Amino acid sequence: MLFSKSLRVGSIIAISMLFMFAWHVSPVRGAECGDVDNNGTIDISDLSYFVDYLFFTGPVPAPRVCFGDWDATGAVDMSDLSAIIDHLFFGGPSPSVGCCAAKPLFASGVEYSSGTGPHSTFSADLNGDHHPDLIVANDLDATVSVYFNHGDGTFVDRNTYAVESNPLSVFAADFNGDGHIDIAAATVNANSVSVLLNRGNGTFYPYSTYAVDQKPKCVYGADLDADGDVDLITANAYSNDISILMNYGNGIFTHAADYPIVARGQCVRTADLDGDGDLDIAALNQNDNSVSILLNDGHGSFTDQVPFQVGSWPHWLFVCDLNNDGRQDIVTTNQGTDSISVLFNDGHASFASRIDYQVGPNPRGVYAADFDGDGHPDLAVANFGADFITILLNRGDGTFGTLMNITVGANPIFVIGDDLDGNGTVDLHTANYGGNSASVIKNLTNH
Repeated sequence: MLFSKSLRVGSIIAISMLFMFAWHVSPVRGAECGDVDNNGTIDISDLSYFVDYLFFTGPVPAPRVCFGDWDATGAVDMSDLSAIIDHLFFGGPSPSVGCCAAKPLFASGVEYSSGTGPHSTFSADLNGDHHPDLIVANDLDATVSVYFNHGDGTFVDRNTYAVESNPLSVFAADFNGDGHIDIAAATVNANSVSVLLNRGNGTFYPYSTYAVDQKPKCVYGADLDADGDVDLITANAYSNDISILMNYGNGIFTHAADYPIVARGQCVRTADLDGDGDLDIAALNQNDNSVSILLNDGHGSFTDQVPFQVGSWPHWLFVCDLNNDGRQDIVTTNQGTDSISVLFNDGHASFASRIDYQVGPNPRGVYAADFDGDGHPDLAVANFGADFITILLNRGDGTFGTLMNITVGANPIFVIGDDLDGNGTVDLHTANYGGNSASVIKNLTNH
């Protein structure tokens, strides 16, 4: 990207003056290198030549450029000074100006055929070989698919298990305490959760059914009453509540206890939000553009919900300590504005006003983990209106920059991560609703 002399506007001159003296008089000029034009030779860019051009009649330069194959297309991409100018003069986010990666952060997605209308994925070691396997909930054919891991992040052909109608969400944990991972699926049109217990070898018994309230969109598991076993929670769209199924400890669950939220429950997650040592609940209200917080009394019962506003028409949420202050924060995807909202926790389950970031079209799933090995959780967003996921890297303080897009299957609706190939880094996998597939995206960094 070359700058013409017509772009000598005040903002560019001002930022150039910050570096002019040091970089003009110094014989050492920092350069970034990469084969940008794909001609087999290395290209060079240097900001000091940009200063020479503006003030000392030097030749027309390229701006300082960071090189890397950000979108894993095999071509070298670059970032430039526009982010710095936007931050200093137009209120944009703080940019990262350090050295860029010499190689892509993630490989291109590898697709595996699923059932019809895959809506969510999960990973867990189902057959006891110490490698995480994949589970996919297939909305339109009332099944879950199981894929065993070869140990290197590649997977064998799927096994398929029937559940009740329209499974939208899947979760896996040891429900009956036998040391083997079981499966739960939220089946929206059956108003139930289907539970499949593991035979001990990664195959599953026929499902048992547990009734919940109307149109469960999501199921999640956690030990809510601190008795050592995994309970289940659903977010219910039509009854505007959540349902809790307490585990007897043997993989059999109580009748559902329902707690009201605001409007159209879409997703639910748990974390210790108020710092008292027990697990609280965050539930997404799609019609109210909010997240409801329900605090645990320490025995698995919950207070009345308190809502906090997020962006328009939110679809999913994730809970994570984004700014490394020891408090669990919240991020949501917002379909109505093609954005995500970040809410920081004050430590007492009260959340600051949201900060929004633009992502791809119609964002659905969101997941947080440290992708680049710097100790700070980054974000991955599944964009249903495109065929890619968006990665946002954490600057270290819970703010995000460096967007990169990674191509996956058609209409990715869900994204989650795990170390699928055993190399110590977090890989990603997606459910691609329009492609009838799951994509595996391997992390290429070395911690």
